[in-house]
Amino acid sequence: MKTLLVILLGLVLFTSATNLDYKDCGSKMGKIISIDAVPCPAQPCVVHKGANITVTVAFATNAEATTTSTVIHGIIAGIPAPFPAPCKPCSCGITCPLAAGGNYTYKAALPVQKEYPTVDVVAKWELQDQNKADIFCFEIPVIIKP
Repeated sequence: MKTLLVILLGLVLFTSATNLDYKDCGSKMGKIISIDAVPCPAQPCVVHKGANITVTVAFATNAEATTTSTVIHGIIAGIPAPFPAPCKPCSCGITCPLAAGGNYTYKAALPVQKEYPTVDVVAKWELQDQNKADIFCFEIPVIIKP
């Protein structure tokens, strides 16, 4: 019974994730391999207030990073609005330092606050090194719904 439950849960999670099409917005210290988001069965990603969106980024580094920080903005009508970062430095599935030539998986859950407006937005998500250089940076379209 437990095995069946684990298999069903795995299938639900697998089918809920989407390998996203994204715009690279300045990855300098690394290279994005793939981006998945749950729930996001299609693009643009539709997220609901009061829920979380979990983003998983597989990436490779081309330089060492002694620490990392997450920076997220919602861009509405060309104006970036900061979102609170869901990760402390060197967390979200990665441990510092990051080695040059390494492959890593970053995973973060971002709560969609009920106070956020119902709006179409471009999410800009950056992982930066100790010098604020982008290890990776991507943009994806998101629709925030009630």
